[in-house]
Amino acid sequence: MMRYNPILVCGLLLIFCNHSTANAEIDTSGTDESKNQEAIISDSSNLTIMEQPTEELKENEHVIEESNSSEFAQEEAVLKGVAEITPKYPKVGDLTEFTFTITNMGEEGSLATEVELSSIAYSYIIPDFVYIKYVTSSENHEVKVPAEEFKSGYQFEDIEGGDYVEIRYSGIPWNNHLENPERNDLSVDYKPRKGDFEKSTLQILGGYYVTSGHFGFVEVPPVLEFKSTPLITNENSQVIDRAVSNWGICVEDYRGTYENEVQEIFADRNDWEITATAELFADSNGNKVPTDILSIAYLENGTTIAELSNQEVSIAQHSVVGETPLDNHEFTVSWEEMDGLKATVHNPKELKTNVEYHAKINFDLRTAP
Repeated sequence: MMRYNPILVCGLLLIFCNHSTANAEIDTSGTDESKNQEAIISDSSNLTIMEQPTEELKENEHVIEESNSSEFAQEEAVLKGVAEITPKYPKVGDLTEFTFTITNMGEEGSLATEVELSSIAYSYIIPDFVYIKYVTSSENHEVKVPAEEFKSGYQFEDIEGGDYVEIRYSGIPWNNHLENPERNDLSVDYKPRKGDFEKSTLQILGGYYVTSGHFGFVEVPPVLEFKSTPLITNENSQVIDRAVSNWGICVEDYRGTYENEVQEIFADRNDWEITATAELFADSNGNKVPTDILSIAYLENGTTIAELSNQEVSIAQHSVVGETPLDNHEFTVSWEEMDGLKATVHNPKELKTNVEYHAKINFDLRTAP
């Protein structure tokens, strides 16, 4: 429980810990003003780099080498390709970097020419730019190309023997897919020598699995303050409004929507709710205040639904029907001015003047039953 400086009698202060079971303290005085945190669904499936059936799989890379046989084979360019991904096990919402490295494995003096992109598969990744780095024995230089321009058929510079080209782009996978790997493939056509030679094709196949991303509280504001309100001693019950009417709690949901009912693979993304419990108020000396004197209530349509206690009260419900991680990954739960969490004074005569009162509220984010 986090403690804050005391405030006067009629102000209330809520203090929260930012995790999926968040804590809050409320301070009040009588007359004056005053995610479980992270529920990550993580199925750490191994990164799979796909390859042709006739070749043995080598994790994290796939290499295809092709060259035309001729009497000048020792001078022909032979391209080798490797695919890499960072992080190795991406989740929905993760910024993910893909790198293809194409190396001319031919002898010194060989030259891969007319090297042209023939295809690329982004698969859920939506990059803005592609960065192409040329590394030679004498110099390195990099060019930045808009992704759509690159995809339409980029023409590479010639690649001499021993030199390589690094193709790199970043993006975010916006859904999970655990049944089959996502594609991250690249193919280039090239001539192994200058002149009237038939083109060869280098194809780099990369497969990777995406698991659901973070689901939990992003932020529970550290302070919930209530308006300074004169207490009316002849009233049986008095509700004290929040100082900030649209006070709210932020929830992040990067769970995927992929499902296959035939194979009984069900979507990770489902409805959720926030529940709250509260401990008794206490004064600055630790003396407990019963709920029939001072409590925290949850209101809907201006009517008290429940007073918080050690029994859970559902204070927010959310449906995920029609949602996608791309369009619906952040939510702020807040209430109209007349609704939500408010302080309720039942017996103001029992509250001491110039004494600080505080309570702790626990919030829990969970999938709805």
